Amino acid sequence: YAAEKIGNFFGSDLEYYRCLSFGILVLYPYSPVGRGDDRHFPQPGEDAETIEAVTDVSRRHPQKVIAVVTLDKVYNRHQNGVRARNEYYAGELSQVTGFLYREGNETDRLILFDRL
Repeated sequence: YAAEKIGNFFGSDLEYYRCLSFGILVLYPYSPVGRGDDRHFPQPGEDAETIEAVTDVSRRHPQKVIAVVTLDKVYNRHQNGVRARNEYYAGELSQVTGFLYREGNETDRLILFDRL
């Protein structure tokens, strides 16, 4: 949905949006999946449907750039205090990666943060 929304801004007939040269899409998991030892947060950069939507928008608007930032989390079952209220907070940031899409292709990739 968000990738298509960026495409709508890029393709707008309104003069106000014609100056846009890039869009930023941030992808992050908000709910863990699986059971027991297999409980984990899905990696947002592995969602083929979303990546296909980004490449499609990038292909349709070759003069524009789309930056995709993914926030990868690892599941940590043991939380204390406020973080224990909801499983949303059971994720700890493990990696932040930036991707650039131009003319329908991923042209650059950079790890911005990596918790070792």
